Amino acid sequence: MAGSAGPSALPPLISGCSPRSRVNVLHPRGPSGTFARMTTPFKTPFPRLAPLPVRAVVAGALIGAGICASVATGQDLPDAACLTPPYRDAASPDQEELRALFAELSTILPDLPRIRDAIDTLGPRLCIDHRAIAVRGYLDAELRLIALRAGLGRDAKLLILIHELRHLEQLNRGFCPSNQISMQENARASLAYEADAMAVTALIAWDLAARGDDGPWQVFTEWPNYADIAERFAEVRRETGDPGAAVTAAFDQWYASDWRTEAYYRASCSDYLDRLDQNHVLPRYDLLPDDFWEELCRLPTGESYDCSGESPEPER
Repeated sequence: MAGSAGPSALPPLISGCSPRSRVNVLHPRGPSGTFARMTTPFKTPFPRLAPLPVRAVVAGALIGAGICASVATGQDLPDAACLTPPYRDAASPDQEELRALFAELSTILPDLPRIRDAIDTLGPRLCIDHRAIAVRGYLDAELRLIALRAGLGRDAKLLILIHELRHLEQLNRGFCPSNQISMQENARASLAYEADAMAVTALIAWDLAARGDDGPWQVFTEWPNYADIAERFAEVRRETGDPGAAVTAAFDQWYASDWRTEAYYRASCSDYLDRLDQNHVLPRYDLLPDDFWEELCRLPTGESYDCSGESPEPER
C-alpha cells in the first residue's frame, strides 16, 4: 500500500507492458471495462504458483497513490522497531505500539482462522518503518516481515496491518507473483491479489467496527482512490446481510478504477521484468491454473466467495 502523489506519479510505460495490451487479462469476468464471462478458458495444467527465491514483496503497495511491490524492504530495520511472535514482549515505543495493534486485532482473530494459521505458520515480524518510504505498509515475503509506515495514525496502521495480513495469508496458501507464467497472466494475478486483499480488508474492518472499534473503517471510507470500495462493500452488506456477497461486490469494485488497474498493472510488469533480469531467465507464456480464481477467492473462514461468475457492473 502506498501514499503520496496521484495518477501523475505513474512511471513511464515499460516496453511490452502497455495498458493497451491488457485486453482480456485484467478482470476475471472479462476484458478491461466489462464484466462478461471470460471467453478464453484457463487451460494450463501446471501447479499452483509458488514464491520465487528472490525478494518479492507481495504487499499491495498502492493505497492512495504511488508505485509498489519491491520499492521497500525490511532488511535494514532495527530490532527495536520490530515485534516478534507471540507479539507480547515490548521493550521500545515502536514495539509497544505494535503490541497494542496486534492485541486489538487478536479480538477478532478467532473468527479469521486462515489468517490466524498464516500468522502461526509464517510467524512474521511486525515493524514500524521510520524511513522516507513511498508505501504505507508492505510485506517482505523473503524476510517474513510486515512493516507499517511510522507517520500513520493508529487507525490507519491497524487498517494497513489487516491488509498486509491478508497478503500474508495469500502467501501462506502459495499465492505470490511468479515468472512461471506470462507477464500478462502474472499481472492479472497480481491485480486479483490486491482486489482480494482490499475486499477482505473491508470485511474485517467492518466486523471490527461492529465490535466497537470503527477507526479503521472510518479511515477506509475516507481514503482517496479507495473509499469507493468501502462504500460498495457497505451498500451490499446492508442490502443483503451476506458477507460473501459484500466481499464479491468490493472485489469487483476494485476494478472500477482505471487508475488502480493501470497503476498495479504497470507495477506488476516492472517487477516481472526485474525478476527476469535478476534470475537470468527467459520469459514464459503459460496461463494461470484452472482453479486459480476458485482457490484465491476464499474468505478468512475458508468459505468461497464469487470472483469469477456473472455480476452487475461495479459502481463508478
